[in-house]
Amino acid sequence: MDVPSRKTNQHRVIRIGNINSRPGTKTSGYLNVADKAASSIALPVTIVQGQSSGPTLVVIAGEHGCEYCGIMAAVRLIVSITPEKIKGTLIVVPLANPPAFEERTLFVNPIDAVNLYASYPGSLAGTVSHMMAHEIFSQIAKKADFLVHLHGGDYNEALVPFNYYAVPHMPQQGRAPSTEKLPWNRFPPPCANRVVKAKSKRNSYRFTMTG
Repeated sequence: MDVPSRKTNQHRVIRIGNINSRPGTKTSGYLNVADKAASSIALPVTIVQGQSSGPTLVVIAGEHGCEYCGIMAAVRLIVSITPEKIKGTLIVVPLANPPAFEERTLFVNPIDAVNLYASYPGSLAGTVSHMMAHEIFSQIAKKADFLVHLHGGDYNEALVPFNYYAVPHMPQQGRAPSTEKLPWNRFPPPCANRVVKAKSKRNSYRFTMTG
């Protein structure tokens, strides 16, 4: 995500969902992202604010519900980080797609069969996944100076397109352009690169999404 460099004002309250975070605190709560007929979908969110001013880092995991390593890494980050250890703000969403996590669904939200990760910046006029993406983007991502998505291979560990194997008897392979290093890899990546652009009153945002 490319955004203009800026400092976060650590003397203000940061509000996300039912969370009101202040400097020098670690606060957890929920952000309601979509309403269903009989219930709502809420995401767990933790905000850690240092006492000193600095940039804001947002970490999002669990956009695909079975990418457990990223989810666990986000949970461990929340547990290990304290306000005394940082300058600026850390915002962590350890599980961005609860419906997929609960149903152990590959790649998509089981409610509407839409890939949440490919739905940004989202829309309130769309299906559930588009509404979820809209709230994550507008309420959380736009607060970021830096944003990290934690991903894995999902339930079937579909990571073949991202593997690299050195072949000792083919030294020319290591010197070849990246597009030629694995001519024998016949598996296409699950989705192509794309750019998402958006604007707020203060900044322009450009996400390069790969996966």
